[in-house]
Amino acid sequence: MSSANQAAPVWAWLVGRHPKKRTLAIAGAGGLLLGIVAVATNDVVWWANVILFALAFDLAAGFVSNLSHSTRSFWSSQSFYLRATYVVAHISVYPLAIWILVSSSVLGGLLTLVLAVKILAFVSNGFRR
Repeated sequence: MSSANQAAPVWAWLVGRHPKKRTLAIAGAGGLLLGIVAVATNDVVWWANVILFALAFDLAAGFVSNLSHSTRSFWSSQSFYLRATYVVAHISVYPLAIWILVSSSVLGGLLTLVLAVKILAFVSNGFRR
């Protein structure tokens, strides 16, 4: 069985099989920064801010990760169906979550912009073979 057909650990789905420490640090810092900004500028109940922090963290860290060689090589070894599912899930679920959780149109616009560049980074890198 080739490595592309073996079940990958969850970590590989997020950052590839062999991420560089620098990539992880930048992704983590970007995720923390956007998460803190999102929570600090949003006026909703605490549990919505917890979800919003996770969403914002994923958007910023995912954008950085999607630009990395490790993530690109992992996703390019996956089926077209899995790559397309990733894009469809982000296009359908994330905008709805942003719309429900965000009280400010400025913050909503910022998160939507980060979502768009995250998807663009994935599509431009993840669909190459």
